[in-house]
Amino acid sequence: IPKLSYTMEKNRTTPAKLKPGTTDKYGFVKDDTVEYAVTIKNTGDCDLTMDVTDRFTDADKFTDLKVTKVENATKNSDLSEPVGVNITINAGETATITFTATVATDIEILSGTAKDDGKGYENIAEVSDIKGTYTDDEGKDKLYIPSGKCVLTAPGAGRTAYGAVSQVEQSDG
Repeated sequence: IPKLSYTMEKNRTTPAKLKPGTTDKYGFVKDDTVEYAVTIKNTGDCDLTMDVTDRFTDADKFTDLKVTKVENATKNSDLSEPVGVNITINAGETATITFTATVATDIEILSGTAKDDGKGYENIAEVSDIKGTYTDDEGKDKLYIPSGKCVLTAPGAGRTAYGAVSQVEQSDG
């Protein structure tokens, strides 16, 4: 059975501006465009199809959130709620999805550097609906987890899951 795994990292690529009248406070002002990149490395040995989305916890502070570029992956479709894209990343490859948003208001949560230091606004990138495909010994493309099937595990279980799922029906009579 092939290995299904990936890593994800998000970095703001737009440096914050120095706030006028200060020497150590950086932030964004209304109408600035903020760009950031989500990098996903397919560390497994099967192709991965997934939704990559983004959202702001303070959504009223930003407008026009969109995906502006998909690199080193196949773009399958755009997503609107939340904003994102469905992509396929080949085994062993690294894809980059670039998002931009326009600042709708001055953001007064400032940081001490122009580069992304994790302070300021909260922005959450996520992957979901992950499907792995591989080619079996007979040359047929297969889903890593077939449709209609699922895998259940518990935190800290590692790569192996043990146990069984039993459904017990309750009688009303």
